[in-house]
Amino acid sequence: MEITFRLEDLIDFKTPVKILRVIIVVGGYRIPMEYFFGKAVGKYITKTMVVDYNGNRITIKTALVRSLCRWIPFEYLSLGLGADAKAWHDTISNTHVIDDIAKRESSR
Repeated sequence: MEITFRLEDLIDFKTPVKILRVIIVVGGYRIPMEYFFGKAVGKYITKTMVVDYNGNRITIKTALVRSLCRWIPFEYLSLGLGADAKAWHDTISNTHVIDDIAKRESSR
């Protein structure tokens, strides 16, 4: 009796490819948007933007750290820890979200 199997039967190769696609799409969208503009679509809607603690634009490294931190399980629950709670992606990357109008007025 001969037992044969294919590697494809043991490992689902489609799942890692799907995960990689999501990482590329998210990284290819959020990181450049936050780096170049200080905001993604949601921040345009809320008229807010991301800055570092000095009020400056964030670096590409900071945008990458913010994006990676969003993959922390239950990261969005960190916002529910109190009235002055900050999301972990802001705390870890040393950034905060400010009102976009206030930023424009302070730069005049």
